[in-house]
Formats: sequence, structure tokens, C-alpha cells
Amino acid sequence: MLLIGTAATGGIALINLIGSFSGWVAPFAIAWLKDLTGTTSAGLYVVSGLELIAGVLLLLYMPRQRRRMSSISVEAQEGER
Repeated sequence: MLLIGTAATGGIALINLIGSFSGWVAPFAIAWLKDLTGTTSAGLYVVSGLELIAGVLLLLYMPRQRRRMSSISVEAQEGER
């Protein structure tokens, strides 16, 4: 697990804060870009681009699961025999 105890609670709160903030800001950004360009597709492209960037960052910075050292040491010991 990445976060345990009160840190997990704070992490969940941060995720909810970001989700609520983006749910409040995105409609305003789409409406502003509609006023600027005359079409809603520009705002939707911006929002989808931000989601794509978030997905790429998630994949890049997600912790990778490591192999257990005990299985590696057992395999090494068996190879020496």
C-alpha cells in the first residue's frame, strides 16, 4: 500500500478536493472557450487533453511493484548447487 492510516485519509481527501474543484472549473472553462471561439468543441478538446495528460502522468509516476528478494535469493542458491 502506498498510504496507511491518517495519510490514507488525507490522500482520499486530496483526491476528492481535486475532483470537486475540476468539476466546478471545467464548465466555466468550456463556457469561456465557447465565448472566445464560438464553439463548444474547443473547450471539450482542452478538457480531454488535460485528462490525457493526467493519465500519462499517472502511468509515469505510479510506483511499480518490486519482486520479493526471498524468491530471488532462493533461485540463486539453487543455481549454486
